[in-house]
Amino acid sequence: MKKFKKLIWAALAIEIIVLIVIVINSDVDNMTLSKGRIDNFNTGWTITREDGSSSKIKSLPYSEKSKAGEKIVLSNTIPKKYSGMTMSFLSADKQIRVTINGKPVYEFGMNDSRPFGKTPGSVTNFIDIPEHLSEGKIEIEMVSPYDNYASNITGITISKRDTSILNLLKSNLGNFAMCIIILACGITLFMLAFIQAFSRQTKDGISYLGFMCIFGTIYFSIETKSLSVFYGNQTLYSNLVFLVLMLWPVFMQMYYINNLEEKYQKIFYVLFFLTLTNVACQITLQILGIFDFMNMAFISHILIFMSGMAILFSLICTVRKSKDKLLIIEFFGMLFFIGGSAIDLIRTYTIHIGDFGKFSRFGMTVFSLLMVFVHILKVIRGYSASIAENARHMEMEVQMIEEKNQELMIANEEAEKAKADAIAAANAKSVFLANMSHEIRTPLNAIVGFSDCIMDAESLGEAKENAKDIVNASQTLLEIVNGILDISKIEAGKIEIVNSTYNARETFEELAKLITPKMNEKSLDFTYYIAPDIPDNLYGDHANLKKVITNLLSNASKYTDKGFVRYEVNCVNTSDVSKLIISVEDSGRGIKKENIDKMFTKFQRLDEDRNTTIEGTGLGLAITKQLVELMGGKIIVHTIYGEGSKFTVVVNQRIDKSIVKQSKKYKTTLDLHGIRILLVDDTSLNLKVATKLLQKFNADIVITCDSGFACLEKIQRGEQYDLILLDDMMPKMSGVETLKKLKEIPGFNTPTIALTANAITGMREKYLADGFDDYLAKPIDKEQLVQVINQILGRSITEEIDVPQITSTSEYKVPIRDNVVSVAELPKEEKDKIIPVENNIENELGSKLDLSERGEDNTLELKPVEVDHIEEIETLEEDSNSKENIKTDLIPVMDINITEPLTKVQDIDSSVIDNLSDTNMVKYDRSYLEDNGVDVNHALELLGDMDMYNMTISDFMAEVESKWARINEYKNTNNMPDYAIEVHSLKSDCKYLGFMTLADIAYQHELKSKENDSSFVNEHFDELAKEYNNVLEIAKNYTEHNPVAP
Repeated sequence: MKKFKKLIWAALAIEIIVLIVIVINSDVDNMTLSKGRIDNFNTGWTITREDGSSSKIKSLPYSEKSKAGEKIVLSNTIPKKYSGMTMSFLSADKQIRVTINGKPVYEFGMNDSRPFGKTPGSVTNFIDIPEHLSEGKIEIEMVSPYDNYASNITGITISKRDTSILNLLKSNLGNFAMCIIILACGITLFMLAFIQAFSRQTKDGISYLGFMCIFGTIYFSIETKSLSVFYGNQTLYSNLVFLVLMLWPVFMQMYYINNLEEKYQKIFYVLFFLTLTNVACQITLQILGIFDFMNMAFISHILIFMSGMAILFSLICTVRKSKDKLLIIEFFGMLFFIGGSAIDLIRTYTIHIGDFGKFSRFGMTVFSLLMVFVHILKVIRGYSASIAENARHMEMEVQMIEEKNQELMIANEEAEKAKADAIAAANAKSVFLANMSHEIRTPLNAIVGFSDCIMDAESLGEAKENAKDIVNASQTLLEIVNGILDISKIEAGKIEIVNSTYNARETFEELAKLITPKMNEKSLDFTYYIAPDIPDNLYGDHANLKKVITNLLSNASKYTDKGFVRYEVNCVNTSDVSKLIISVEDSGRGIKKENIDKMFTKFQRLDEDRNTTIEGTGLGLAITKQLVELMGGKIIVHTIYGEGSKFTVVVNQRIDKSIVKQSKKYKTTLDLHGIRILLVDDTSLNLKVATKLLQKFNADIVITCDSGFACLEKIQRGEQYDLILLDDMMPKMSGVETLKKLKEIPGFNTPTIALTANAITGMREKYLADGFDDYLAKPIDKEQLVQVINQILGRSITEEIDVPQITSTSEYKVPIRDNVVSVAELPKEEKDKIIPVENNIENELGSKLDLSERGEDNTLELKPVEVDHIEEIETLEEDSNSKENIKTDLIPVMDINITEPLTKVQDIDSSVIDNLSDTNMVKYDRSYLEDNGVDVNHALELLGDMDMYNMTISDFMAEVESKWARINEYKNTNNMPDYAIEVHSLKSDCKYLGFMTLADIAYQHELKSKENDSSFVNEHFDELAKEYNNVLEIAKNYTEHNPVAP
């Protein structure tokens, strides 16, 4: 390979030698087109000035001072030998007339028609001398609009015309070559910019350099003064020169803005602004004729020089830091260009005539070549980096594939484990479902059985007893279902901690009293102790804390057949926080050591063989543990199988020192008597329901209107209100738009609450931002209504609630009735003394949790057992005198697919029971609705009673057909905004009346129409129409059979 390289170099050397021999030995004159004599005509001239003075000129070129507009005349005697030949010379920015023997033979710039500007431009003049000329007098008249231009004369030559032209081109051959090189560099730079963009490399403004080269080619070509040979529009050339000078710095500045550090970029932004200002000003002044480009050219020269110096300074500072050799090359390229430009700038303002691009042309050529070289290297670097990056990515991908393979292996192992866990979960689910079937069937069988007994009852007293048993069975069923709902809500993150101030001692003592009947039924020795230093008032989630304690007490009563149950509440107080240490200890069955892991797992009932007679779902301890952790606490268990268990809950509660201890319980409600309230809603059902709800709080001045426009009219008429409840989703003008217009009314400051069915996270913040004082979700909740209106108007009243008092402040022992087998066997006077635990827990806690699980083996305080796989140890403060093991991990099990919470069992109307007889049984009006899938319970939660329901459904029937007609119209005309409002109204009506299927379908249409999704509306409209017709038939049959009394 090395030999071949040597041969190539030898062949190249031979070729160069041959070329040199050919050049030396060739007769060039015989081959050159520009043959012929060229004479210099530079002597014998006389210069005559406008003031009449004249003087002899020794030799051309010649220069002296002259004024703008002054006429200068050169005269000489032209010999006969020059007849038929051509005289040529260069002129710059002046008008010329040449005469021979008084006859004009040539003019330039005398009668030109220019769009704007005064300069005639610079040109090489070719003056044809007449044929058959005898010796005569030649005069050259020169006038310039600028100082010192008319009296500057270059050398004059005389030859044949073709020789003169060819000689001009020959003398500029090197200049043209440099222009071609600059143009080629510009094209190359554009190609490199395209390559960068195509290959997604970092763009560094190469295209600006390309424009700089193109503009340079134009400028330097014009400065050869040879273009008039091809196209003689000197005004165009002159203006092009000045325009190029104006714009040239822009491309320099933009390129370096893209390539230098930010701190240097600021300099170029300033120069960029100055350059654009210069362009705008010069063009404007030239067009208006106020100044000529020639007069303002020095500004462009200064900006070019300033930009070049700023570039050199920035490059020097950058090179010092980066040591990048390419930047050094850039520096020298710019140095050549700026140096050449500086020399030409000096020549321009001294000689006033000639090739003003001589040195800057060479500097620009060097700069262009170096920049092409630099950017070719940069593109190569970019490709190299890209190849290296691709190789790195490929290596990473290989590594990722290997990792994926490893993950797949691990995933397979985990899948096998998950499969085993799924089988175990499925088995647990099967056991749970079987248990649930038994647990639910038990109260259901009681309900069905006692209902049959009521049907067959022979006396009113017997029917009432059966009805009470139905209520008790219903409460049991409610307890089971609510337990399942609670665990589902916790795992779905829908249960939140709601803190409030509560009376601690009163709360803990109430729980003791509530569980006492259960303990007495099993003759257990139940004692409790409430520490005397418990603060009067604590701040925390007392509702969930009560659930936790109730669960533990209920479990203790279930799984303790004999012996004792002890309930203690101790505390460790600091200045602001009370650490509660709540324990429930029993002498019951205990938990086996191998079942500790399952103790807090949902749906797990431990030691089933032994606990078959005890009802439960396996949810109690799972709910308890998760509620404790939600409150930021810990639950600790000590247990010995066969001897008993002790559960301890440790949770912090803030001490509230601002509230005085009360011996009574109170609830807050509203008194709206005398308050003027304006209700605004486009749905009459909403207006009626809201009005009835407000009237329950003594509201006697409730004004309604059905649109934002009507609301505005009332306020504009000067009507005064204390409160406005304003629906947002209304046609033509929404609630938000209405409020905006209300606030434009002078003096309007009425508190305004938004009503909306969009009860999602963030809506309150949204409405507050829109200017509302607060918002209420529809259907309106009573407690929320009380809270919101009370915060705004302060119209709360406090009602006293009678609560059974427990006077003990230390230890209390519940007397045990050894002879009692069941509550039913007690005398009436004894029964009245007992608080029914099922009902009281339901009333006090809102929902009762079925806590049926127990397990086998944790640790008991008396005889602690070492357990290796308990993961956490919690050390309590010395004041609590106990250390306990904590089991903290939860095992995820199947999801519970229950979405709607149960709230209460429907009470049996006493008037119904009182009117029972052997021959006359009551048929509820709601039975038809419920048989047809109407959720009457939901409707009654909103409307209160069947009378209000009947009035509401009658109003619904009066309006629904016209509403449906509007829905059809808006659907057919593709009017999605109004369609959304109407289906929103239909949805609200259906929710109030319990037509939940139609409400859900309407809600989907509302969402899609708000997104302007007409295709969804058209595609699913038949489904909406079918359910609407079904609801219409149900409602029509119901109202016909159960008309509302006039």
